[in-house]
Amino acid sequence: MKIIILLFFSLYCNVEASIYDDFIIKLKSDKASKMLLEGNYDEAEKLYREALNINTNSTEIYNNMGITLLSLGEKDTAIETFELAKKTLKKNTKNDVKNSVYYNSGIAKIEAKRYKESVLDLVNSLYYNPDDDKSREALEYARNKIDEENRGGDDKSDDLDNNSSPNDLSDTKEEIDKNDIDKLLESLRRLRKESKNKEEYYSGESFEKDW
Repeated sequence: MKIIILLFFSLYCNVEASIYDDFIIKLKSDKASKMLLEGNYDEAEKLYREALNINTNSTEIYNNMGITLLSLGEKDTAIETFELAKKTLKKNTKNDVKNSVYYNSGIAKIEAKRYKESVLDLVNSLYYNPDDDKSREALEYARNKIDEENRGGDDKSDDLDNNSSPNDLSDTKEEIDKNDIDKLLESLRRLRKESKNKEEYYSGESFEKDW
């Protein structure tokens, strides 16, 4: 009987601790978000870190923390933080949350001039919200920057819907990279067109390269 009482007491304490932790996390996270909106990034970072010390599995906190770090100019750390946010995503995580995480990650990589790496994130962002104009514009921007790099800094850029055939592309690493982007976009368009149930189609995991 004594053992049963002790076990019950231990379980009860854990439940109480969890409730208390959730309260503290919400308190710190809400205050951090307020600081973020006010432009007090240092204080926001501090509060988000304190919240993450209690709960290291919060997509929202990692996502907001990444935005804060990016606002502080810590691009590489922000990218790492968004990668942590991606790891917390589950199959049943809302699509708007997934869209936000991948979009922010893509923007962070653009800020760091890692344009080729940003493309897959932005395609994933569109995968979870095909009507997101911000992601589409960011993807076009990244593609244009890649084109500029491939041409040695030339300002000319292709449209988002590139209709060039594979025969028109020279067999160089840079052109293959560009063709890979087109494959991602074409796969996304094809899957969207073939899908009859939007909710079923957009409830899967992140979009992956198919080559």
